[in-house]
Order: sequence, then structure tokens, then C-alpha cells
Amino acid sequence: MIFKNPNYAWFLLSLPALIAVMIIGLRSKETKLRQFINPLMWPKVVPSFDRMALIRKHVLVLIAIGLIIFAAMRPQYGTEFKVSKRQGLDIVMAFDTSLSMMAEDISPNRFRRMKKEAITLIELLTNDRIGLVVFSGDAFIQSPLTLDHSALRLFIQDLHIGMISKSGTNLAAALETSIDALKETPKDHRIVLLFTDGENLNQPMERAIKRAQKNNVKIIPIGLGTPSGEPIPIRNDKGVILQYKRDRQNKTVLSKLDEKTLINLATKTGGSYFNTSKAPISAPTIYKVVSQLEKRDVEADIKKHTKDRYHIFLAAAFLILLMEFLLSARKPKAKRLSMLLIAVVGWGMMETPTYALWSEAYYHNEKGIKRLAQSDTTTAENQFAQALSELPDSGPIYYNLGNTFFEKGQYDKAIDAYTQALGRLEKRDRSDAFYNIGNSFAKKGKLDKAIDHYKNALRATPDHGQAKHNLEWAMIQKKIQESKKDDSDSQTPSQNAKEKQPKKEAQSEADKNATMEKEQTEQVLQYLEDQEQKARNEYFEKKMEKKRWLRDDW
Repeated sequence: MIFKNPNYAWFLLSLPALIAVMIIGLRSKETKLRQFINPLMWPKVVPSFDRMALIRKHVLVLIAIGLIIFAAMRPQYGTEFKVSKRQGLDIVMAFDTSLSMMAEDISPNRFRRMKKEAITLIELLTNDRIGLVVFSGDAFIQSPLTLDHSALRLFIQDLHIGMISKSGTNLAAALETSIDALKETPKDHRIVLLFTDGENLNQPMERAIKRAQKNNVKIIPIGLGTPSGEPIPIRNDKGVILQYKRDRQNKTVLSKLDEKTLINLATKTGGSYFNTSKAPISAPTIYKVVSQLEKRDVEADIKKHTKDRYHIFLAAAFLILLMEFLLSARKPKAKRLSMLLIAVVGWGMMETPTYALWSEAYYHNEKGIKRLAQSDTTTAENQFAQALSELPDSGPIYYNLGNTFFEKGQYDKAIDAYTQALGRLEKRDRSDAFYNIGNSFAKKGKLDKAIDHYKNALRATPDHGQAKHNLEWAMIQKKIQESKKDDSDSQTPSQNAKEKQPKKEAQSEADKNATMEKEQTEQVLQYLEDQEQKARNEYFEKKMEKKRWLRDDW
């Protein structure tokens, strides 16, 4: 037998004190009686006073209290395996957050309509695991597949235009990332709900479509907008329209729903296309189609549990207190007190041990925090995992687990843990989670995604000093990388030939490059601090105009 809450054993030390109090009380009562009545006359004068009966009652109460303490210690022995099964689908929702989604050809605008459709659909897909992907000029997984739909709704409500630093609309990246999010799902049950206006301004989609076909991923595009199109409003912080988006020829951009692209995408992958402009809300219609797809039985989890046996001790305490109550010769007030104690113990026998679960999770969480502070990451991970087995919806525990993975250098796992924590944390803590996700991406060298998450941290908490500092650092590093790339692209054949010179000369060239790199870093830092970036911006724009993915930024 093991005790899951051994700290309650300290209450057993109260039993000797209770015994002493009962003995003193009994002797005090006998002393007072002797002052007025001869002990030989007690049976006739005070027949209700029975010394042995009182001793038996005290012993019964002490035993009951001891049993209650043992029950609070949560004794366990024996094991059982619990398998939770569900029948459902694995679905990824991909959301277009490009500037064109602000067009108002459907009410109130494409972006807000998209969020409304998605939240309504999530409420209908009760048994399905759902993941979230966000895209514009690039794409990333906002939430892995999960059954925690309340967290998903929070994620969707927090979506905003410009949350990805790279502008434009890259449907290829959206599809590739969505397929990655479904990689652990059996091939017969992979679905992507693509919320977009279909304007693919970046990379061609042929490679992504072939990969979707190969992996049996059904793409269900949900078109937002109208074929006739609408200008894209540019608003200030107060929502007032300042102007409409213009292209490089200074012409007003007319953003249109590209149904041809979306229908082609659905046809080639075995999905269905939906146009949201034809109904006040399309989610029920989409749900009917999705719900008719073949579902599968999924073993959501298999866990080994030690059986709780605290009910046995509570039941024994209940019977002993009931016996003591029936044998009691006390006054009605004392009887009522005994009855109240019996009722409390009886309620504890029938109630689900929610407090016990919380107490156990708290114990493992605190132990994990201490181990993490001692750099014992393996033990800390095990402690947080045990805490989550007791309280699987605890945001702080997921956050602590993410910290553990981060310390171990397992940044992908850290990102997953922080993401699970996001929908379960308060606003300030969510800012810290975004900040740590940014740090994880930075460690992986993915500066664009790091910058996006540092910005999300600052949106949640504008005074987050560490997020501001790391955002500046990430932007500096990104500029350095872009500068190196541009310098590499502009190398002449004669410069390339220098790399083939003898070793001493190559070493000298490396020293020069190192010196140049140091000077270049100082220059980048200086121009970032002084915000004197006009000339460099013009240079970058000229270089990047040749790249197709930056031709259009809406």
C-alpha cells in the first residue's frame, strides 16, 4: 500500500493529545462526583454515568478520527488500466491572416466572418481533434491537434491581421504546414479546412497538392469574399478608413474571391468547396459534409492507475461513528454534533475525490519546480507528467513542462507544451508563454516565427521588457542574415575564385571576412538604434522585387 498524500500523517500526532484530553476530562468528572456523592452510590444517584461506557465511546471516536486521517492520506494499492476511446476525425483549420481578409464584400468583413464560422464549427465538432494553422506570406502551427476546444476558441478569438511578419498570401505554405500537423494521423482520416479568399500571390501550389494527394489529405476550402471583389481598407487604431490598399503602380487593389483556384484544390484532393457568401452562416452545412466522412475509433489515452482505497477507511469511520451515536448517552446537543460529523464523513464517501486529485497534482507540480531549479530535468519532467495525469487541463503545469523541455534543449516539445498552456492561462501568463515560444523558435534559428511570437507577447502585455529586448535582438539577427545572403548573391566569379587559393591566403581572407562581419554588425546595431534605415530599405526593396513571393503583399 502507498499513500499519495503522506503529509497528512502529521495529523496522527494529534491522537495522543486527544487521548490525554479525554482522560483528563473523565478524571475531572469523577473528581467532581466524588466531592458530593460516594462512588458506591453512583449507580443509584447518577445511573446515566457509566465509566466503562464513556471509555468505549471515547475509544470509538479516536478510532474514527484515525481512520479519517488515513483516508485523507489517500491510501492506494492494486493497479488498473483506463483506456479512453472516441470516434472522430483529425482536422486542421488553416486561417488566412493576410491583409486582403479585411475586405468588406461579406459582412462584417472576411476576417471576422472567418472567425465566426470557425468558432461555430468547433462547437459542432465535439468529438474531433482539431489543430490550428495560421498563414499569410508564411505559415506556422498555432495549436497542435487537441480535444480542448475551449482553448481553440481562445486561439481563434486572438487571431489578427499581420500576426505573421511576412506579408502576402502563400497557400502552398499553408497546405504544407497543415499536412505536417497531420503527420501522426492515419492516412484515411486527414482533413484540412482552408479558410481563405483564394488569392495565391506567392509560391505555386503544385508541389503541395501532390503531397496532399500522396498523403490522402482532403482539402475543404471555405471561400471568403465575392468574385466581384472589394477594395482593401487601411484603417487607423480607431477604425477610421485612411485609404485603400494600392499596388506598385499606385492603383487601388481590388481583392477578389478566387473560386477557380479553390474548386481546383478541392477537386484534386477529394474535398468539397464552400462559398460563405451564399448563406448567413455556412458552418452547419460544412459540418454535415464533414460528419459524413468515415470516422475511426481512436485510443485517446491508455494510463496505468493505482486504485484508490480511501473509501474503505471512510466507510469504517462512518460505521464506527454511527455505532458511537447509537450508544451515546449524551445530551441532545452532543448527539447533534455527532450526527453532523457522521454526515460529513458520509458525504466524503460519496463525493468524487476532486480535492485529492488537486492536492496530488499540486504536490507533483511543486516537486517538479524544485527539481527544475536544481537542473534535474529528467525528474522534473516525470513530476510534471504525473501532475498532468491528475489535472490534464492545468495551464501552469503545461507551462512548467514547457520550461523543462526548453532546459533539455527539446525545443519542439517545449513549443507544443507552451501552446497547450496558452488557452489555459491568464493574460499575463499567456504573454510569458508567447515569449517562451519565441525563445524556442529563436533557438531553432527560425527568426520569423520568433519575431511573430515576441510580438504576440507584447500585444498581450505591452510592458513585457524581456519580450521587447528579444524582439529587437531577433530583428537585428534577421537583418544580419539578410545582409549576408545579399552579399553572397552579389559575389563575382573572381571573388568565388579566391576561395580556392592556398591555405594561408584563405586564412587571411577569413580574417578579413570576420573583421568585415564585426563592422557590419556594429553598423546594423547603429542604424537600428537611430532608425536611419531609409537607404538600406531602398536597397532591400530593389533586391527583393525580383523574388515572386514579395511581388504582392496582400
